[in-house]
Amino acid sequence: MFPPLLDGSDEAGVLGVALGAVHDDDRRLLRCPAGLTADMLVTKNSCADQFFRRGATSR
Repeated sequence: MFPPLLDGSDEAGVLGVALGAVHDDDRRLLRCPAGLTADMLVTKNSCADQFFRRGATSR
């Protein structure tokens, strides 16, 4: 499952989550950690690029 990391109406990326089965409740519950992760990435991006470096080098 790949819930979007939303900063307001802008998409900051996606959060990858592996689940055995996906239900509507799972989608609803993952909005909160996805939103918190997006907020952390956007607000801390001015301090360092450590968060974004992992995604760029893991290909």
